[in-house]
Amino acid sequence: MKPISYYRLLAVAAAACAAVFVVVRIFAAVAPTFEKDKPSASNLAPRISLPLNADTARNPSLSAGISRSLPLREGAQVVTTLRNQKTNLKNESGDSPQSLGFQSQASIISTAIKPSISAETAIVEKFDGTVLWNKDGLKRWPAASLTKLMTVAVAATQLPMDLVIRIEDRKLGLSVRGDSRRTLMEGEMYSVRDLIAYALLPSNNEAADALAGAVGREKFVSLMNQQAANWGMVNTHYEEPTGLSVLNQSSPSDIAILLFRLKENFPKLMDLSAEGRAQVREQTSGRTTDLISIHKFAATNGFLGGKTGFTYDAKGNLASLFLLRGAPVAVVVMGSDDREGDTTALLSYLRETR
Repeated sequence: MKPISYYRLLAVAAAACAAVFVVVRIFAAVAPTFEKDKPSASNLAPRISLPLNADTARNPSLSAGISRSLPLREGAQVVTTLRNQKTNLKNESGDSPQSLGFQSQASIISTAIKPSISAETAIVEKFDGTVLWNKDGLKRWPAASLTKLMTVAVAATQLPMDLVIRIEDRKLGLSVRGDSRRTLMEGEMYSVRDLIAYALLPSNNEAADALAGAVGREKFVSLMNQQAANWGMVNTHYEEPTGLSVLNQSSPSDIAILLFRLKENFPKLMDLSAEGRAQVREQTSGRTTDLISIHKFAATNGFLGGKTGFTYDAKGNLASLFLLRGAPVAVVVMGSDDREGDTTALLSYLRETR
């Protein structure tokens, strides 16, 4: 066998080195293409715009500061505030959101099953203006006997508690479904304190009308509207003091403001509605009567006060202030077929999401 020469071995080795060099150059040119097509971690996560509530969708100004995109798990909900929409109107009345303690903010709360309620309009709101749940919360709706919350507030500022007022027969009648009870008779005499209890607890129309009459009904209603404006209740108008008129209009957002203002400025009135009972005395005969609230949450743990309302036009209204984890939370439903059931559903939702 003929031996391989030294020069031939050297040529084979050189050819092998050249082949390896070519392969390395080809791989170096192709590798960036593969790296470019590799999915990044940021591309793997879907980016979804934060969902806005119905009021925000109708009003682009509400979306300022919360319309960014970010990964969001299905079912999460945005906590925002409807009061942003009212800033300019409140400034015109001299009360800025900051001076009232309301702050604009947006954050995500934990996932929970959203409650299904029958109310036409409703809101769940904290004292600082944070809206925890909303269903057309700015929508105007007949206030019915929620009107009496403002009636007793104005009466408390205009009349001495011990002043005795004579009941007039003004043929006011009763609200349907018993939301006004124990009709007062013409000629009976009651103190302002007792008439306030009649108006708040059994929601008596004659009592509310008598309080307004002691000041002068036209002046009294003007004071009600003035107070509403001063407190930033921009969707509220009062035509009379009982709530029987469909022209008495408000919104859940405004009623929430009213509840917080009453708790802050008229704590005894809210305590009375929270306790849900009082004894009143007719001054002429000396007869005493025990009044019991028709608000189903009265005298229950954590209830801080509120008011019922019902007419055929308004359907069921219910304004409630609850102590939830050490802070007051307003739950207001209007136009409901089951106001207590709706309120209970919203409370359950709060407990699941906070």
